[in-house]
Amino acid sequence: LATYLKKVKDTKVFDKGVSLMFTLAKDEPMRSYRLSLAVSLVDVASFYKDKKNNVNTYPEKNEAEARLATVKTNVENLMKLEADEKNKTKLKTYLDKL
Repeated sequence: LATYLKKVKDTKVFDKGVSLMFTLAKDEPMRSYRLSLAVSLVDVASFYKDKKNNVNTYPEKNEAEARLATVKTNVENLMKLEADEKNKTKLKTYLDKL
C-alpha cells in the first residue's frame, strides 16, 4: 500500500489509502506491527518530502507539499494514540526528521 501511495495520481484515492493505512496501524493489536505500519507511512511522507524538494513545476511541488502534510498529520495522530512508549519514542524520532 505504501508503494501504491507513492505512485497514485488521484488525490481522493491517495487520501483513502492514507486513511486505510492509518486505520490498520491504529487498530493493530501487535505492537511491532503497529510500528511497522506507522513507519510505512513515514516512508511515504519522506518520499513526498524528497519529491517536494526535487520537482521543477509549481503544481507538482504543491501536490507533494499537500500529500506530505496529509501523511505527516496521520503519523502525528498515530503517535498520540500509541499506548506503547517505545513506539511513541521511535515515531517521534522519525517525525522530527520530516
